[in-house]
Amino acid sequence: MAYFVFMIVKKIYKIFLATICILVLIQSVSAQDSLVIYTQASCSNCKAVKRTLINNNINFIEKDLADQHNALEMLHKLKTLQFTKDINLPVIFLNNRLYHPAYQTPSGLITLDIANVMDTLIRKYKSGELHFTSLQLAPQPTTTPQTINSESDCSIQATNPSVLIVAEFSTETDAKTAMQKLIDNGYSYAGIVFSNGMYRVYNKLFLKQELAEQELINTRKYNQNCYLLAIAK
Repeated sequence: MAYFVFMIVKKIYKIFLATICILVLIQSVSAQDSLVIYTQASCSNCKAVKRTLINNNINFIEKDLADQHNALEMLHKLKTLQFTKDINLPVIFLNNRLYHPAYQTPSGLITLDIANVMDTLIRKYKSGELHFTSLQLAPQPTTTPQTINSESDCSIQATNPSVLIVAEFSTETDAKTAMQKLIDNGYSYAGIVFSNGMYRVYNKLFLKQELAEQELINTRKYNQNCYLLAIAK
């Protein structure tokens, strides 16, 4: 009988230890920070920033703007934050907060030089304020010093993307309800444009005009009132 009780207690103890380990792992994962950088192959600042991050053992997720999905995702994030200036790459998000080309604060967006951004990032990491995950590039030795320039081949003009307007409302509440329905149905880039006193709801955002026009043709098969609208700066 005593042996039977001992085995039960031992099994309970093992389950207890396993539970503690799982809780510690969950807490560790939840405490990790996310650093996402949007880059362009021809951008010298992007290369310098990636090398600086790697040399300081800072993990990051890189999203190449050559991928149309990544480009649209970046523009959508910037538009949501009401960033309408020309874009200096790389665009950096720290825990879904804009970190460069403008730092997101409760009072608004503050523009900082990329070198200052990197210095702040490295300082926070070394002081233990940040814990990053998912390194995407393997460390490589550098043969020459990497510098970060405030003016370089990494400045791109913020183009005016087109959106496909599918509904119009006189109140923002109705527009937000319609937008949320679109998002729930898989239109992750759905949003609202306010112009001429109307709240206009769109379901998609486009960088290329030909793609926008083709989508307009397809959508008009079931919605004759839809139209394209260029988002002004």
